[in-house]
Amino acid sequence: MTVRLWLLLPLLSILAACGPGQAQVQPPEIRQGETECLECRMIISDPRFASGYTHGAQGGRYESLPFDDIGDMLIHAGKHPEHDIVAYWVHDYHTEEWIDAEQAFYVFSSQLVTPMAQGTAAVDSREKAEQLAADYAGEVLDWAGLLAKHQAGGLTTAAMVGMAMDPEHHDHDTALNTLGEAAVSDYHLQLLSHGTLHTGYNHLMIHLVDPSGQTVTQAEIMIQPLMHMPEMTHAAPVEQPGAQAHPDGFFDGVVGFVMPSGPDLGDWEIGVTFHEPAGGVGGEASFPVQVAPSGLSGSFVATDDESKVFLMVASPQEPGIGLQPIEILAAEKESAMAWPPVDDLTLEIVPEMPSMGHGSPDNENPVASGNGHYQGQVNFTMAGPWTVTVKVSRGGAEIGQVVFEYEIE
Repeated sequence: MTVRLWLLLPLLSILAACGPGQAQVQPPEIRQGETECLECRMIISDPRFASGYTHGAQGGRYESLPFDDIGDMLIHAGKHPEHDIVAYWVHDYHTEEWIDAEQAFYVFSSQLVTPMAQGTAAVDSREKAEQLAADYAGEVLDWAGLLAKHQAGGLTTAAMVGMAMDPEHHDHDTALNTLGEAAVSDYHLQLLSHGTLHTGYNHLMIHLVDPSGQTVTQAEIMIQPLMHMPEMTHAAPVEQPGAQAHPDGFFDGVVGFVMPSGPDLGDWEIGVTFHEPAGGVGGEASFPVQVAPSGLSGSFVATDDESKVFLMVASPQEPGIGLQPIEILAAEKESAMAWPPVDDLTLEIVPEMPSMGHGSPDNENPVASGNGHYQGQVNFTMAGPWTVTVKVSRGGAEIGQVVFEYEIE
């Protein structure tokens, strides 16, 4: 019996060392584009605003939690008073290195576009904070000031209010992803999206700040997506932003990416040009972007005129159970650089749940509403994988079809 116990001691030591959590107090491990924020459940894609905290776990070990926005970290901590938090972590806005949140300095500004629109960036010195605040017409805070502002509900920008109040934004209430930013003619230009880019319908937002630090609300904005393939360069369907920004300060547009990017496929970039009539100043910038594959778009060669037709889901992109509106955008390839909308199609939708062998009742086929948009109703009667087959006709004859794929939760 004594011998057996002696043999078991090394094994027991190994099992104890392999308990849940980590042995040291350290920042969370974040893989950009993969790790999920534990508060908003969005993918962390902008390291400048990523944050985290470490709390005690079982057996004297620790657990570090990742967040995509400083505000989300504070919100989550407030929801979990049972967490014995031993350290808070933030990224330095400039170096993107982890720093001790309680020793950092912060800038809050409605002109800072952060993933969850909470307008807060961290740096490792007051001098850097004052410079950043001057660039963004912001407010400098230390850790105590940040906590006080958060507790008073002050970490809220116009962008957050806009997403909550604007029905269009509310339908796509996902994390804001900064795709790129540039200094152009003394203006500060930012290109953002809701979540990560994917094939099909993507909302893009442009935020423009003039040399005095004021958000520009009237300007001529143009978006130009380009896919650089080994053998050619082509564009994609685009809905250009209007000349007036939304109340949240963003100029909104749409790009319908017709294929993903990849080592063997090619690379996407988005060019943005602007002209502000008030100052008579303009400029342009280009941003490389990554586009992931998605089941919410598809194309076919039309049997009537051999044109290439591209369909994409505008909404819902994350549907739930039940009857809900569906909106589909149709475009046609006129040339490599021109993908105009198509309004003369007839669409029939057929939702199916392949694993269960049934469809759903009460669906309404989408009908044209202008500028290539078709609106109808789709019914997902239960959770699980679904397909929506879209049969496309023109002039009374079917010319092709696409199949959209959904995972209903």
